[in-house]
Amino acid sequence: MMFRTTPPSFFRQLPALLKFRLHQPMPLTQRESTQLLELLTTSFRQQLDSEHGPSNASTKVGAIESHQQHENGRPRRRSDSGYRYTDRHIKSILTNPLFKQGTSKSEPGSTQDPMDTFDRAVGRGMMTVNSAKAILIAKKRQLQSSHETLEESMKKSGAGLKILKWLTSSGLNQNTEFLLQDRKFGVLLFEFMRAEGYEEVFWEWINKAIHAPSATKAEFRGLAQLLSKIVKLTAKLEASFNDSISILHRITDMSKDLPLQQIHDLLISPGQHIFHMILESSRQVREATSIESFKTFQQILPVFSIHDVELHTLDIYSPYHRSANHFLEFLRQRPSSMKSETEDPGRRFEHNEAKKMVSISLMAAKILLEQNRVNDATWIMERLRTNYPKLLGIEADIQERKGEVDEASSIQILESFSIT
Repeated sequence: MMFRTTPPSFFRQLPALLKFRLHQPMPLTQRESTQLLELLTTSFRQQLDSEHGPSNASTKVGAIESHQQHENGRPRRRSDSGYRYTDRHIKSILTNPLFKQGTSKSEPGSTQDPMDTFDRAVGRGMMTVNSAKAILIAKKRQLQSSHETLEESMKKSGAGLKILKWLTSSGLNQNTEFLLQDRKFGVLLFEFMRAEGYEEVFWEWINKAIHAPSATKAEFRGLAQLLSKIVKLTAKLEASFNDSISILHRITDMSKDLPLQQIHDLLISPGQHIFHMILESSRQVREATSIESFKTFQQILPVFSIHDVELHTLDIYSPYHRSANHFLEFLRQRPSSMKSETEDPGRRFEHNEAKKMVSISLMAAKILLEQNRVNDATWIMERLRTNYPKLLGIEADIQERKGEVDEASSIQILESFSIT
């Protein structure tokens, strides 16, 4: 085998090549940088379009966000309208909290926005549900000092949307553990999302939690307690029961395909909370509740009621036509106790139920007295004196002397209570 030798003339040419020194490339001008970015963007879009094709479908979060921006009067840009898949894809990257790290520092004396802290923590991968809760608490506290209403300030803050994007980007929204492991966080997030117009996303999470096949009884109980807190919040914000009852009706509709016992377990906490709020609220709050909402609550009540007396009570607290007839009929069919019913404060549940019975009975007797049905009102008061002497502030030995208390004393006791 013969090898071909390199001619000597080749090596004599190397010094000529070495005299050309290689320099680092000159930095691009601003114009060249812009052209390069446009070229890369165009190439990137063409590549994505070739792989995915143009699409008009948008994610639920993006669709809701775009709709909210359009309602606020800002001109809709091409990327907002879901015109191209690539436009939305690029926008989702640029606005994602995971890629946003705040570099500007607050000026001396200025109030730092808690959401800036949120952005930095998310960008560094340090954000947790517990930290997000602290951020929302701080943000809410900051907004409470605004001259606007809290709900209006929350609506403009965008905090709920930022948390929503983080939950989506991090994958935490794939299950509902983030809601159940910290119910206070769930209530805070609901409050912001409700104000910002993303409440429907929250209810999709709740629906997922309701139908989770692996949910334990403890998790189901925790979900019921979360819903109870949300019901309490909405009643406080609205100063009526319209929204609270609407939420209860929504939960009832979501859970209608579950076994009856599970529906009862889910509704008992929020439902009983509304029931007690109705009993304890002022007449003005009850009258601010629509008759349609009140009738809806009456229809749902049998599903979560604890005692039969609750089914005969709501007419007493009706915002439009109060009546004690059903309750009076129920009491007459119920035998009176031979001894005082439980009034021991040490037995909390029984004691609270006794207090509830006394409160309902007093309201019924008051209505009967206003209708000049003195005999019926007196009968209810006598029953209370027999069964609940301590709660009425009556000495027990007086109760043992049956027949010695006249009608006037019962009416006097009734009139001594201030009932709205």
